[in-house]
Amino acid sequence: MATTVHFLRLVAAVATMLVTPAQAFDGWQVEHAVSIPGKASGWDYLAIDEARDHLFIGHRSEGLKVIDLRTHKLLKVIAQTAAASSNGATLLPEFDLGVSNNQDGSLTPFRLSSLQPQPSIKLGTGLDNSHYDPATQRLVVTMESENGKATELVVLQAPALTVVGKILLPTGKPEHAD
Repeated sequence: MATTVHFLRLVAAVATMLVTPAQAFDGWQVEHAVSIPGKASGWDYLAIDEARDHLFIGHRSEGLKVIDLRTHKLLKVIAQTAAASSNGATLLPEFDLGVSNNQDGSLTPFRLSSLQPQPSIKLGTGLDNSHYDPATQRLVVTMESENGKATELVVLQAPALTVVGKILLPTGKPEHAD
């Protein structure tokens, strides 16, 4: 079974902005459709490397897939991410670095320029996603706490990805906290 990704483009003109609400026009249209090989559901977060026109799509049983947006073809699956169950990627472009956020509680760093992985970093269990703050050069990883009853934010310093702190939040299973 393949999944189809639709690339959308906003085509609204100034005239459509003046249309009355009764004549609403959403302005979106399908520009391209791409079939991405996949055996089952399990697709998760998306990230785009605009400099290289790469789309990263996490798949929880097949790994972090990289799509070339120019050719609309699957380039590769980042090594080590299928077994770790990738939820998606976070990009740190100024360091030529991306990380696969793996459901097994690890991060798999990789070079954006070569897509070559580095050794995975085990942080715990139930990792959902991460967010990068370029101003502080810190990566904040959202994951389940050790007891599974709270959310833990693990703060890492880029580019070495060393842990500099942890914040425990009294909430259930984390899901894409911004």
